[in-house]
Amino acid sequence: MNWVGAPQGLRIIELDSNQISEMNWVGIPEGLETIDLSVNQISKMNWFGAPQGLKTIDLRCNQIKTKGLNWEGCPSGLTEIDLSDNQISTKSLNFKGVPWDIEVLYPYNEEYIAYKESRNNIPEVPFISDKQKRLVDEITFVSLAAPGTLSQKVFSDGGYSFRESIQDLKRLRNSKLVNNFKSYIAFEIIYQFISKT
Repeated sequence: MNWVGAPQGLRIIELDSNQISEMNWVGIPEGLETIDLSVNQISKMNWFGAPQGLKTIDLRCNQIKTKGLNWEGCPSGLTEIDLSDNQISTKSLNFKGVPWDIEVLYPYNEEYIAYKESRNNIPEVPFISDKQKRLVDEITFVSLAAPGTLSQKVFSDGGYSFRESIQDLKRLRNSKLVNNFKSYIAFEIIYQFISKT
């Protein structure tokens, strides 16, 4: 498949039922917004060269397997994708790099929403475990509290949990898992205080 001679003003194209086995985006008109690739023989999705303005893609009834579904290079503005009737297992469905503002990811809308919620709806931050999230929440709370307003001492015993939390703090800071400005400020304040003690 090639795009030689395709009109540059092309916005919608229907390529369903054409026995396409591999997607080639090289030379595709940049203004393309909708593409129908249903009922073809695509087994692995390739997004490299896809137009960044692409909004809708229909991949129904192909041969895409779970391992063949990747999001690397996928246009960030994609809002609708239909993957029904493929060979994709929900147990090992990969959402790494998925565009964050997809409105319809059929038939995996529930899994997609659960994935976003598991990441606190933050697309660019790597996954944070519950333990790390509790530490971030505690540090953010402590750092935003006005002086003298906390009724209990924070890390008052200096015991194992203190050392463990500090190690987590240093690891989180060094791996840049801080996901918002307030948390970043909290990490920096506490990290600077701890590194001097």
